Amino acid sequence: VHGEVWVQMGMASWPLLSFCNGRVLILQADNAENADVCMQPDALAWTHASLDGVLLPHVLSCCSEPDRILAEVFRALKPEGRLILTEFNPHSLWGIGAAFDGKRLPEKKRCLPLPLLKRKAKATGFNIERGRFMGYAPWAKQQGDLSKWAFIESAGNRWWPHAAAVYGLVLVKRTPCITP
Repeated sequence: VHGEVWVQMGMASWPLLSFCNGRVLILQADNAENADVCMQPDALAWTHASLDGVLLPHVLSCCSEPDRILAEVFRALKPEGRLILTEFNPHSLWGIGAAFDGKRLPEKKRCLPLPLLKRKAKATGFNIERGRFMGYAPWAKQQGDLSKWAFIESAGNRWWPHAAAVYGLVLVKRTPCITP
């Protein structure tokens, strides 16, 4: 990734921007406990085209207006800026059980299916650079239960990628160039 100013919105207790060595890193949250900056993701105080990248770990499925958040991030990103996001897949094996109960994980109805998120991103102006499905084991209450399903992790991407619990996308803000 390129750029100097990256923002992580959500999950401030889990700093995921460690890959940006020597760059300005800002954690953003709606509470001041673990963040450098506090603001809601749908009303960003960042100036127009001021960010090189934004990381949104599971933010869209925890909000009421994902379109508004995408539009705000698009506005705040510089041209060719990156939005890296992860979301829960409502069509995963986790969706069969009661994992999406609104307490441990967001309610299933709030989780965006990948085709819907792709349409929303495209409508906002983003281009999809790459994507990946992750986490194929069924929901496990205990860490020990998860070890029984280790074989599924290696086979999942090959045999049933769309059944993954989580997907990630890298979106790029493309702006038309005008050459005189």
